[in-house]
This record gives sequence, C-alpha cells and structure tokens, in this order.
Amino acid sequence: MNYFKKRKQLKKDIAMYAVTENGKTNYAYYVMTKQESFFYTIVGVLLFGLLGFTFYRSIIAVAITGVFGIFFPDYMYKLLLNKRKANLNMQFKDLLYSISSSLSAGRSVETAFMEAPKDLEMLYPNPETDIIKELEYINSGLRLNETIESLLYDFSQRSGDEDIKSFADVFISCKRTGGNLIEVVRITSNIISDKIEIKKDIASGLVEKKFEQKGMCALMLLVILGLSYMSGDYMDPMFTTVQGRIAMTFALLLLIASYFVGERITNIQV
Repeated sequence: MNYFKKRKQLKKDIAMYAVTENGKTNYAYYVMTKQESFFYTIVGVLLFGLLGFTFYRSIIAVAITGVFGIFFPDYMYKLLLNKRKANLNMQFKDLLYSISSSLSAGRSVETAFMEAPKDLEMLYPNPETDIIKELEYINSGLRLNETIESLLYDFSQRSGDEDIKSFADVFISCKRTGGNLIEVVRITSNIISDKIEIKKDIASGLVEKKFEQKGMCALMLLVILGLSYMSGDYMDPMFTTVQGRIAMTFALLLLIASYFVGERITNIQV
C-alpha cells in the first residue's frame, strides 16, 4: 500500500513539474494521458498474463503474473519520455539548418528565429510539434524585448538535451564577447548536426538488431506453446510437477533477463 501511495504521489509530482510556472514544457518529465495509461495497463496485463499461461498453464499463474502488468505503464513512461527527447533532438537539427541559412543570407539572429517557423512548418505541419511550440515561446519573448540569450538558455535548461545546451552555451558566449556570430553558429551547427546524424545512423542500424532481439523472445514463447499443444503428454511434467515448475520459472527469469540485457546492449549513447 505504501508503494502505491508513493506511485500516486510521483504522478502528481510529474504533472506538477512537467510544465513550468509560465506554461512552458519541462522535457525532463512526460505526462501520460489517462487513455495512454489505461491502454498500456491493459497491454501489460495481457502480456504478463500470456507469460503466466505459457510457462505455467494455470489460471492462477495467469492471475498472479497479470498483476505485474499494472506496472507496465511505468516502463512505457521511460520509453515515451526518451522518444520525445529524441524527436526534439532531431527537430532541433532542422532548426539549426534554418538559422544557419538565415544568418548566411545576412539576417540578424532575431530575424532568423522569427523566420524559422516558416521553414519548419513545412516539415512539421502539426502546430503541437515541440520545436514549433518552442519557437513560439522564443518569438513571443523577442516581441516582449527579452534577449535571445535568456530565451535560448531557458529552452536549453528545460530540454535537458546535451546538444541544445552546447549550442546555447556557445551562442551566448559568442554574443557576449562580440565574436563572429555567423561563423560560430555555422560551425557549431555543422558539428551538432553531424553528431545528430551519427546518432540517427546508429539508431537506424540498431533497428534490425532490436527487432531480432524481440523476435527471439517471442520465438521462445511460440516454441513453448507449440511444444505444449503438439507434443501430447511430453510437456505435462513441466506444468504439473514441482521440479517442472521450478525449471519453467528459471526459464521465465532467463527470458526476462535476456530481454533487458538486450535492451541495455542496444542502448548506445553518442
């Protein structure tokens, strides 16, 4: 009961800190909608229930393992949070291209940010896209005579993204010291864009391996189910004897461990 109270309090904290006092998004948190939470709970209960049925062939085991499905939204929360950060990172690369092009054309920094939405809206027509919303915040601040340095710094801190923070730091330093802003932004944009492209290439290369890893886990379940229903009484001792249930429990733990080990191996940070 104490755990569920803490879990409920954590959700309240996430909802509280996911948006700053001035209504801007804090990307360190992700607010899962009730529909998402309900959907992933159902998926989790069905998935863990299937595991219980596959390895124990018992309704009681299905009920026991299915209970663990209520924690599946917590796992999906991390995936959705990381996915949104990755999407923001890719969108930021497109913003860098737009700003660099505008500066090379002789526009001021402020004008470059003002013109950026026109370029990005062709790539991201949805007005709820994170980078479009962030540009709205920045441009609104510029109209209220806030400095571009403070606006970029605020965005970088809320994003929690290393590339965005690096760009903001270089940009602010150059603006304060009076350096060649166009050249600095161009070089920095190229370096960060190359890094983002490398991460994209690595992620693309890992897609097949991740699919294979998940396929192997699913194949193990299919093999057990197939043997259970196609081998007559051959598999019955695995579901009816103490030794058999211990062996199936060990196999289940190995399956779960292999899944998470595979996830860790394929989670390459650049």
